[in-house]
Amino acid sequence: SSCSDKAYSFDFSVYNSGLSKWIRQDSLGNSGNALMAFTSSAAYFYPHSNSYTSLSGLKAAISNFPGLVSNGSVIVGNYTLTSAQYTKGTRGGIAVKGSTVYLVVTRSASVPDLANVMKAMGVTNALNLDGGGSSALYYNGYKVGPGRLLPNAVIFK
Repeated sequence: SSCSDKAYSFDFSVYNSGLSKWIRQDSLGNSGNALMAFTSSAAYFYPHSNSYTSLSGLKAAISNFPGLVSNGSVIVGNYTLTSAQYTKGTRGGIAVKGSTVYLVVTRSASVPDLANVMKAMGVTNALNLDGGGSSALYYNGYKVGPGRLLPNAVIFK
């Protein structure tokens, strides 16, 4: 509900593949954000987005808060979470294991719960995405959400 009036806004950095440019690149300097970046050959995870400099052949990237899993270990406790992130609700995240990318939507979970779901899945690295009304999963129709207008999407083609 705190962001129900937000439509088509970006709080975090996103690399727009279609435009080949960053949106909100300025928020990469925030050490509290984590970053998932993709080239044509690999996925890269930065627990603190301010450690990102650049990647040759960058295809896509998204930052958010907090990082969930790094090198197979839960790292969500390394961040100062908001009270809302401890509240159970719909949560979304993106994760990688080898060459597989996972998009996960959980229900009735806190952000630490989502981190533990990711670890239980055996992912190598995972990033929290916006939860609540921003959580949506579309595959031949919506499976979950959305509860509001969304400015971006993670699309596989």
